[in-house]
Amino acid sequence: MYSLLKIIKTTFRLVALLWLALTCYGCATFQRAMYPVPRPHYQDGPSTIKLESTGGNLITARFAEAPNARYTILYSHGNGMDLSYFDLEAKPWLERGLNYFAYDYQGYGTSEGVPNEHNTYDDINAAYRYLTERRGIAPEKIIVYGFSLGSGVSTDLAMREPIGGLILHSPFLSAYRVVTKYPIIPFDKYRNYKKIHKIDCPLLILHGRADPIIPLFHSESLYKKAKEPKQHLWIDGAMHNNCVELAGKAYWEQVESLIFGVKQAPSEPKK
Repeated sequence: MYSLLKIIKTTFRLVALLWLALTCYGCATFQRAMYPVPRPHYQDGPSTIKLESTGGNLITARFAEAPNARYTILYSHGNGMDLSYFDLEAKPWLERGLNYFAYDYQGYGTSEGVPNEHNTYDDINAAYRYLTERRGIAPEKIIVYGFSLGSGVSTDLAMREPIGGLILHSPFLSAYRVVTKYPIIPFDKYRNYKKIHKIDCPLLILHGRADPIIPLFHSESLYKKAKEPKQHLWIDGAMHNNCVELAGKAYWEQVESLIFGVKQAPSEPKK
């Protein structure tokens, strides 16, 4: 009996040490792995917009306007991107009569500051304020689109502010669960799985079935937790960065279905 008790205590200590090691590893590597900030591939110019964060840092944004646009896309990019892709990414939205607005997180491109969870929430807040206050765009005319890392900030905004619709492209359940699959490390970041059920606006989730970076089960789980109205598109053979190319027409049909099918008033911000 004594030997069994000793084995149990030893096993418990080993498990506790392993958990502590995982926690330390997660905290130590998160910043570098989550924000692999690329070298800026653009310079500020006449089309550059500067938004001020609540901390006083200036972040860079751009706005592409379509004639007589009914809706505006508020786009939050992935962790290895910046606004150097803006013109290429804006074109198909403009062709469909939609305004396109994107911004760089703090520390990305020519934005000041450093990226972290709090600051990225601050960044999308500044972007939302710019559209609603300075551009005078009604909240129900804003479609929030988050790709990969951008799904974390987009979900958070949609939980707090009124918007017309939410599109999550290759989202994750949470940041740490991209690595661990299960919620075993404390102090997790961007906990989409804790927020998705609080969103009332129309939702579309897009994901590649062959995504090796953020596996499909992340989106499947989020979709199950989400309220109606919701829709999804799982793209056969698509990985993390080629969903749009492989889905082709099906992608745009699904996106346009969400955007132009938005009829109800936006959800109220959560108290």
